[in-house]
Amino acid sequence: MEPDSAFQRYVQGGLELFGIEADQTERSVMEGVFSVYRPALEGLLAADLEGVEPERPIDLSRAPSE
Repeated sequence: MEPDSAFQRYVQGGLELFGIEADQTERSVMEGVFSVYRPALEGLLAADLEGVEPERPIDLSRAPSE
């Protein structure tokens, strides 16, 4: 089946790259999940984060400081 959207082409390329076979149902689920998260992802990409300080690195070998 030929992909008819950019998302389908992206998924098809990724699946082929990793040698994963996915039927139409699995591809439909991927597209559904993407449609749920897409608005938030676009908002994050559009956000101006220039003035936001990066988080300090966490040391997972220690308990959090209070």
